[in-house]
Amino acid sequence: MKKRVVQGFQEMSNKGLRLNLTRKDALIDFLSCLPETLTKTSTRSKIVPGFVSNGQIGDEAKYASKFAFPDFDIMLDTVRREVSKEEYNLCKKTFPELLLYGLKLGEVEEQEYNRLGYPMDEDPCGQEVSKDKITIKQECRQRAKCLSKEYQIEQRHAIVGRHCQVRIKDEKKRDHWSVMWAGKCLPQLSAIMVLFGHVKNDITCLDLNACLLADPSAFKKATTPTGKMMEGCYLYYDTNDGQWIRSGKAVGSNFDKRHKEHSKGSELKDSISQKSKFYSSYPSRSVNLHDNRARKGTFENLQQYIGVGYNKMLKKNMLKDVKDKGIFILIMRSTEGLMPLTSKERADLIQNNAT
Repeated sequence: MKKRVVQGFQEMSNKGLRLNLTRKDALIDFLSCLPETLTKTSTRSKIVPGFVSNGQIGDEAKYASKFAFPDFDIMLDTVRREVSKEEYNLCKKTFPELLLYGLKLGEVEEQEYNRLGYPMDEDPCGQEVSKDKITIKQECRQRAKCLSKEYQIEQRHAIVGRHCQVRIKDEKKRDHWSVMWAGKCLPQLSAIMVLFGHVKNDITCLDLNACLLADPSAFKKATTPTGKMMEGCYLYYDTNDGQWIRSGKAVGSNFDKRHKEHSKGSELKDSISQKSKFYSSYPSRSVNLHDNRARKGTFENLQQYIGVGYNKMLKKNMLKDVKDKGIFILIMRSTEGLMPLTSKERADLIQNNAT
């Protein structure tokens, strides 16, 4: 970590950043240990007591109840400055209205605070900071939310749509039935991940950018004889750096064949592999790079695991719809919208390795 921070400061120095040596060393030391510090402090045992003390959540261990009643004064005491009498009265007067607004949308939007006369936030220099244009893409800068509300769920669906627009370059494919099918089957796949222990034990304190995958010991290696017969979603784990770094798919092929293709690509012998971010970040040890700044590891340190795999020779569960006790919702795209597949269409779909 410290090596990467030092490299980052060196790149910024080349672009004109000037810091005295003492300040630079202090920043490097701080940034190098910051991830570990945040990991230790952002645990459930560190965060929950504050919410219990102000009554936002109940304390089942102490009161044998998960319900609680928020304490208005204690919640205001969490403000790290003196709250004026005018501000106190404003909060007390508008609380019922804000509560109803929050219950409806799962959050109170910034425009509502402005309408009611709340002062704007200030940065460390005392300058007012407007949050009017902060969207869900900058959620860490938004107010508190209740993510289970329908409005919040719809916003996340919109994010998935925008994600497809960015990742799927061909506009004609963005509303392809396979994309719609994948969206419909996300709950089943999520349940499978939880059932097999593929998700971390406590995700309550993880942010939107954190990896949800459990330790590699919860997964089966794709390099086993069983894995060589399967296709689907595979994962790569950097055994040196100790983190998941990539997910991919093997369709109409198998995990072993896809791994060999990646191994060959990591040798960077052709222009296509040289343009790949994956291969440039994790090239083979045999490659002698003139510039190592893009390197994050070596391909030989990557272990391939099975994310979700299946044997296409065993089609029984895939040919059945959920209503027939199958695993997935089998749907297709038509001019009238999403329509169930006929038995023949389902069989053809599986035969063509589309599921």
